[in-house]
Amino acid sequence: MATLLVVDDEPSSLHILTDMLENAGYRIRATDDPGTGLDAALAASPALIILDTRMPGMDGFELCRRL
Repeated sequence: MATLLVVDDEPSSLHILTDMLENAGYRIRATDDPGTGLDAALAASPALIILDTRMPGMDGFELCRRL
């Protein structure tokens, strides 16, 4: 079973995505903080990262660049 990482600063979006993906059978790691998402991805590579591009501090594009 693939593990996916979801990074989104909007709690409702994070909750909806997490629920949908878990119901589809995926293991989910989710966070509302881009820095935590970066650390999580570097610690254990997920099969897929789904992230918001507009977040405070580090946006999704910067997170991708750092990965």
